[in-house]
Amino acid sequence: MPSKIELFFDLLNLTIAIFANVVMVKLVLRTEKGLDAAFKFFFLCGFVLLVASFVQINKYFNIISLDFSNQIFYTSRVFALFFFASGGYVMLKVITKASK
Repeated sequence: MPSKIELFFDLLNLTIAIFANVVMVKLVLRTEKGLDAAFKFFFLCGFVLLVASFVQINKYFNIISLDFSNQIFYTSRVFALFFFASGGYVMLKVITKASK
């Protein structure tokens, strides 16, 4: 059984992930069209990290199997990095196009 300090940090991680997703939704709703695509990628990155946080808490409640939760957790890191890199690339294209 994981310790209480691990549970504390997992719940803190989950809370921060939820807050980050709320902020990203507000940013997507307020940005112009060019940056909208970039922020959608950043939102997807945050959403994937939120899913990973829920899966990480699974070790306390055993809702899904440990092997399946590990697969989801490790796959989510790859997807989060992909969405973050895609968002940065789109933002770089928009900024470069706007500066010309």
